[in-house]
Amino acid sequence: WSTMAAPAVATPQPQIQSRPDRLRAPTVQQALHSFLYDSHGPSLDNTIAEAEKKTGMKREQLFFITLAVISLYLIFGDLAHTVCNLIGVVYPSYISVKAIRSDEKTDDTKWLIYWTVFGFFSLFDSFAEGIMRVIPIYFFAKACFLMYLYMPQTDGAEVLYVNYVDPAVTLFDNLRLGTSKTTEKAAEQKKK
Repeated sequence: WSTMAAPAVATPQPQIQSRPDRLRAPTVQQALHSFLYDSHGPSLDNTIAEAEKKTGMKREQLFFITLAVISLYLIFGDLAHTVCNLIGVVYPSYISVKAIRSDEKTDDTKWLIYWTVFGFFSLFDSFAEGIMRVIPIYFFAKACFLMYLYMPQTDGAEVLYVNYVDPAVTLFDNLRLGTSKTTEKAAEQKKK
């Protein structure tokens, strides 16, 4: 029996492009605190203040209780699929419209990447009923996944786009057009 170890083969790791604004994104705790205490219009601010007064609890406590109720509903509720999709559509749609209205194009690209990844992984939803039999917390996990995709602290959509969606589309294009990376590299070499 050979005592020599097999040579290690280096597997190239895809490079995720680092964005400068990623370094400036607030932590989840900072973003949550800011969201809970920033003004969201007089009617919502008054409603939250009234809820704090009636319950004797801080906004953070009310938020976490609401989060727990939504989480339990995503596991046991009859309309968990709808609630989950609202989590993945309402906020991103609102921010996408704001991005389209702005002059800056980087936010447009960020949200286009989100919707591309959202659509790509929504294909799994056609199997949701079957998945629910095996993984009863599917919609809870999906809601967490969707928030991971759009939170600026994670930039999950960009990570998945770079590592999975873009390579899958490139593979599809190569199969459809009958090209490969070897053919493309040879063409590039001929140009030089």
